[in-house]
Amino acid sequence: MANSTRIFIFHVGNILFGVPVEEVIQVARPTELTPFRKPPKNMLGTFVVRDKNIPLFDLPGYFGLARTGTSLNSVICDIRGQLVGFLADNLSGVASVPTNLPLLDKDVFKTKNPVRIAHVQNQLVQVLSLKNLIAPATITALKRVLTT
Repeated sequence: MANSTRIFIFHVGNILFGVPVEEVIQVARPTELTPFRKPPKNMLGTFVVRDKNIPLFDLPGYFGLARTGTSLNSVICDIRGQLVGFLADNLSGVASVPTNLPLLDKDVFKTKNPVRIAHVQNQLVQVLSLKNLIAPATITALKRVLTT
């Protein structure tokens, strides 16, 4: 597809989300989650991947959606030098979408993060950047917590 970009698609609740594949370091299915003593907002705990503690961000909680999955699925991104996992219900795969996707009204979605809408296999996918969901101060706090 000319003038296209590739997105990684996953479910949170009953909603399909997509993120640019460039943001995704890897996906993981943690088997164990260690809770934070004092969790930062929307953080569920940490899990280990390749001997690194990865904090898990609660996407369903952040968006106010009920989980539909029972296993832990994580989309891992590098945010300002900190690996962060984002909880997803189901991981769907990669698709190509046009680069000029329509922008959803921020007041409707209630987020500072621009959201675009893609049509993939007869389904609407909300395309966003996971890197913009966590404030820089939260990343700094996570780095501090994970190194102590």
